[in-house]
Amino acid sequence: MAAERRANPGDDLMTKLVTVEDERGPLTDQEIVPTCIILLQAGHETTADIIGNATKALLENPG
Repeated sequence: MAAERRANPGDDLMTKLVTVEDERGPLTDQEIVPTCIILLQAGHETTADIIGNATKALLENPG
């Protein structure tokens, strides 16, 4: 997907990741892949925690 976004940029997070540069130049695929994994995990865990906490709060405070 990174190679696809380099060839055909879009308006999405992957395009931002493949076009960002630091003092060493653009991010490599070896840097982009773990970043995507972390973002996926963080989004999943946060959503699951929010749903669980909201459910608990509603059950404990039905009014």
